[in-house]
Amino acid sequence: MSKSNFVAGIYNYCDRWCERCPYTGRCRVFHETERAEQRRRRKGQDTDSMEAAMAEVSWSFKKARRLLARSAKSQGLNLEELAADADQAEEAAEAEADQAADQHPISVYAEQYTDACAKLLEKLHDAFNDSADDARHRARFMDVAEEAEHLLEVREAVEVLGWDHMLITVKIMRAIRSQQDARREDPDLAEISLHDAAGSASVAHRCLRRSQDALLAVYKWDEQFRDDAIGLLAKAKKLQADLERHIPHCLTFPWPPPEAAEA
Repeated sequence: MSKSNFVAGIYNYCDRWCERCPYTGRCRVFHETERAEQRRRRKGQDTDSMEAAMAEVSWSFKKARRLLARSAKSQGLNLEELAADADQAEEAAEAEADQAADQHPISVYAEQYTDACAKLLEKLHDAFNDSADDARHRARFMDVAEEAEHLLEVREAVEVLGWDHMLITVKIMRAIRSQQDARREDPDLAEISLHDAAGSASVAHRCLRRSQDALLAVYKWDEQFRDDAIGLLAKAKKLQADLERHIPHCLTFPWPPPEAAEA
């Protein structure tokens, strides 16, 4: 993979669902992840094990630290001295800022959405498996093609809800935190934080839109889930509206970057 083919920062503000992303060929993080799995396979390691994952995280941190140290040295900085000068008051302020972001009304509501969605997913898992098993059994002696098509739609909906429901809350909390940081920073840093707020909110906004489509599919599938689906649809629409009102730039945030469409 040519380094010139990568799009700078395309991995920022994506939904991390690489299996469904059409831009993996332009993404440095995806490329590095693939290389990491190849390294683990060469060493005979289980690529899905916790030990392998932690070893890769350790390797990534060491690599990042080397690059950071090299950059700092070129600027005449001593990272160890800078780290030793870290102020405890600043750490306390960071913790306070995190707490403020977590307790923001939109963050609290997002957590409620995530919890409710997790409960629905638990119910859907058993019901879907039972319906799929029943359809497979009846397929031996009757036509279940239409039912099978509906089940595929439901499976897609469950996969979307399962992937998005945690990500929505995480990205909303980050967006709120970055927006709050912008109010405390000087103009140059504030611009960076506002960009991060819009980007993070845009991820949550995209996930909320497709999750609403998934919830509609669940609503149409089985009457026993209609109340849950309607309740979650209302929550998702409210979160979407809150984001648009509180962080309006999430609607115009450019992702994927324009360069991603270039050959």
